[in-house]
Amino acid sequence: MELAEVSTCESRHMLSRMWNVADTNGDGCLVKRELEESVFGPLLSGEWHQLDEDSDGKITIPEWFQYWDSIEGELGEGGLRNMLGEMLYEADVDVKVVST
Repeated sequence: MELAEVSTCESRHMLSRMWNVADTNGDGCLVKRELEESVFGPLLSGEWHQLDEDSDGKITIPEWFQYWDSIEGELGEGGLRNMLGEMLYEADVDVKVVST
């Protein structure tokens, strides 16, 4: 899939795919180590304190989506979609799962 095709996927689908890739143990929470060691670590590790809104040492799915909702508020839906598409594409994540 080309970058242009990835960027046409819905943001929620891309965010869900990113979550599933980063949540390596599948427990529904991300600890800092999981995020850092994921393909998205170089891009998102610096955002840990914003992602872990309640500072309990883990990111929950609601916190994940809340963080990205705030980014969407800054960039708009198209800007967020493009940003997520680039992140997935650059991380070489199988985005076919996203588009189905």
